[in-house]
Amino acid sequence: ASTTFEANVANPNITWETATSRNIGFDLRALNNKISLGFDLYKNSREDILTVPLKTLPEYSGINAPAVNIGEFENTGYEISLGLNGGNEDDFSYNLTFNFSKSKNKLLFFDEPALADRPWQRETGGEIGRPLLYSFDGVFRSQDEIDNAALDYSEVTPALKPGDARVKDISGDGKIGPEDKIRTGGSAFADTQFGFNTSISFKNLDFSMYWNGAAGGYSNYEWSFMSGTLANVQRDVRDRAWSLDNLNAPKPRLADRGDQWYSEQTDAYLITRDYFRLKNLELGYTFDQGIIKAIGAQRLRLSISGTNLITITDYPFDPEVLQLDNGDLARNGIDENGDDPDEGTKGVSGGQTVNGGIYPMLKTINLGLQITF
Repeated sequence: ASTTFEANVANPNITWETATSRNIGFDLRALNNKISLGFDLYKNSREDILTVPLKTLPEYSGINAPAVNIGEFENTGYEISLGLNGGNEDDFSYNLTFNFSKSKNKLLFFDEPALADRPWQRETGGEIGRPLLYSFDGVFRSQDEIDNAALDYSEVTPALKPGDARVKDISGDGKIGPEDKIRTGGSAFADTQFGFNTSISFKNLDFSMYWNGAAGGYSNYEWSFMSGTLANVQRDVRDRAWSLDNLNAPKPRLADRGDQWYSEQTDAYLITRDYFRLKNLELGYTFDQGIIKAIGAQRLRLSISGTNLITITDYPFDPEVLQLDNGDLARNGIDENGDDPDEGTKGVSGGQTVNGGIYPMLKTINLGLQITF
């Protein structure tokens, strides 16, 4: 006979989060609005976030604890904008605008185990979204390096092979094991963003250009299997991987899951999506009234424009496209090794970015003709 039962303990006292925002700033305009300056300093905090009480009701209690309103975090930062604009009587005008923002978030409270013997694995006190991974320390490039290795890897793999990942012994016991994983990286969202916008016109010509960029948004561009025998890998991933033809490569060898131990276990592929991009560029020409009247029009403008024309980045995918896993704030917990049995890591991270499986932004060039009758 089939039996229906509740998988989790119910919590009838769930309520909304509490958000508090504080900010102070000013806007300044001078020299007949030729110079503008803006500054904003802020501190946003949230309390009563739905999180699982992993310390109060640990998994070994046999109870699937419900989410309760106990999480707390804060986000602090500032924003600056500077503008210059002007012109003269010779039909020349310009407008230059620069903006910059910097933020930092911190997990103030999360009911997690004390982890007194490995405090480097705690989420509390750090930036939200830090995964729990081994700290990558290079590649075993030959069997001689493996034979002379100072650390014992027997707890994570029965046999090391050339091209395998080296990792750091965080606990200092001479062995590599789950206790050596460390909270690393940070939020998937960039903590630094900036942009520069230019608009210039002279007589019939007009020109505009917009650059934008960001830094600090962490992504893991590693597949769970990292093997060409199971699926294609991106060319950049292949070129960075150790192989017999690429002995000095900075990343470990690509191999099936059954032929290596380190896939999705190290921070070797955890990098920031720092970039600087020419987002928009446009050049236009508006014809004189004599030509316009000859065809019975009020306005005639010819233009050429482009988007995403130049991108400067070390990230192997589109750095502006953000892909999150299906994590949320009400995580279920972590197992005895500090690992998420399903998705990697748990806590209040809200999910980590994964590989570049989303279609990148297109580079486009357009020719335009605008006629107003």
